Amino acid sequence: MKKGIILFVLNIFVIGGTLLFLSAEPGVSIDNFSLIDHQGKFHRLFDYADSRGVVIYSHGVGCPIVRHNLVSLKKIRDEYNKKGFTFFLLNMNPQDDRETILEEAEEFKIDIPILHDESQLIGEMLKFTRTAEALLIRTDNWTISYRGPLDDRLDYEAQKAVAKQEFLVQALEAELTGKEISLDSVPVVKGCLINKNDVLASRERKISYVNDVVPILRTRCIPCHRKNGIAPWAMSSHRRVKGWSPMMREVILIKRMPPWHADPEFGEFSNDRSLSVSEMRTLVHWIDGGAVKDGEEDPLANQPKSSEEWQLGKPDLVLTLPTQKIPATGALKYIYVGVDNPLDKDVWVRGADIQPSNRKVMHHALTLLKYPKDIRNQQPEWDGGGNGFFSVYVPGYNSPLFPGESGQWLPKGGRFVFQLHYTPIGVATTDTPQMALYFHDKKPEEELKIMSAVNYDFFIPPYAEDHPVEASYEFDKDVFVYSFLPHMHFRGKTMKFTALYSDGSQKVLLSVPNYQFNWQTPYRFEKRTYLPAGTKILCSGSFDNSDKNPQNPDPAKEVDWGDQSWDEMFIGYIRYTEK
Repeated sequence: MKKGIILFVLNIFVIGGTLLFLSAEPGVSIDNFSLIDHQGKFHRLFDYADSRGVVIYSHGVGCPIVRHNLVSLKKIRDEYNKKGFTFFLLNMNPQDDRETILEEAEEFKIDIPILHDESQLIGEMLKFTRTAEALLIRTDNWTISYRGPLDDRLDYEAQKAVAKQEFLVQALEAELTGKEISLDSVPVVKGCLINKNDVLASRERKISYVNDVVPILRTRCIPCHRKNGIAPWAMSSHRRVKGWSPMMREVILIKRMPPWHADPEFGEFSNDRSLSVSEMRTLVHWIDGGAVKDGEEDPLANQPKSSEEWQLGKPDLVLTLPTQKIPATGALKYIYVGVDNPLDKDVWVRGADIQPSNRKVMHHALTLLKYPKDIRNQQPEWDGGGNGFFSVYVPGYNSPLFPGESGQWLPKGGRFVFQLHYTPIGVATTDTPQMALYFHDKKPEEELKIMSAVNYDFFIPPYAEDHPVEASYEFDKDVFVYSFLPHMHFRGKTMKFTALYSDGSQKVLLSVPNYQFNWQTPYRFEKRTYLPAGTKILCSGSFDNSDKNPQNPDPAKEVDWGDQSWDEMFIGYIRYTEK
């Protein structure tokens, strides 16, 4: 594919101090990173490897130098887009948030995506000290080939009518022609100082492995990175963590770990696994400082052994499925297993917990409930899982008891149908799943229900990079919503849940700009969300069927609805109770 250059605009302020981070001078390589732009779109630097290079230009809300440069920057973008270059902006000012950045973009008609770096770790890595500074990064080796101003037109409270030297354009042309870029005559950048006091203080302070790092690992990482956990290695000692620390740093900066894919701008969720800005800085700076251990004892080496008991306590009923044989390699079809309901009376369930015996191979399990024939007409319209399910297991998912005083009805007799999906790990193995059920003593105050906004009729063209799909579900009664669960397969890219109210107003309740099939995360609200009758939940999303998608089974194939992971689905599950 044709190589192009990507332009990011970053907003970073620095006061005092010397940066100790990875050098970002010309000729020095930089690391991959991921950020969300001002409109909620997810970007990963190395995803633009098919461009010629990357230009990063530092931006800040209210900076007059940047504002005066916008017209020139847009002209450069327009011209060099045609030559294979791609342009972004990025804002890192601690005083700027998504709202103020969006206001600036609207006022100054900025049609270039503005990336937002709340942690300032990316700007620190790139050694930005002022706004209005441009970096040109090659994509063949991810090294910086130019650093400096856009041109020589602007100075503090002064500007020329026309630039005599257009430094960024010269750098772009040199990249196109393969010539060396002369940096001898490039002046100092005349931008606004970037306030980086917080990130500098984080780097300069002495970070304690025992008191600062271990608590973060226990909360954010060890639930998966433990013996017999779903992660490939256990954080069982400082030695192991230090050995893996370069990889930890990488997955933190590209937001691959911890696995949380929601845009923090929308909603608060009780199961949020993401790192806070402070936690990101602590881990990255500790790793950059050599991942040093303080104290004689290692808290990770003396952890209590994880219990194999059910996380919700002793169950009222445990159903054991037949042992499944998982081959060493290959793409496996879904497995469907039926298990009779052994109960001789109706019960109300207050919690359900599906657990594999081998977490490393189970991708997910979905349970449906088939009612006895005489009451089949009362069975929820789950439509094979497209419109709902009885219970679910996904990687990294903990199964809390149902919210509030709610419960699900389980009539006597009938049959459970389990949909099992496994991912081989390189060695043949087995798994014996179980489901634990917990019962109410009496009928609960609220019945927990699940429905979905689902679209069965989409067709994704071959090589489509951002194919849009929508689905909706309208409530005819007042409800309290407890959680959303977006579901797509390997080509899934984004999904957003928006409440459309009957008065014409709307509100984004959840946005997932970086959907990942390997992590089927239910997003559980910190506080239940009230929706009046007539509210429609609109699920708008997109699929990436291009060869840029590393998980795409076949970009040349037109894709529609299907059960298997190489087919596609578009489902927005909604868990709620009626008011």
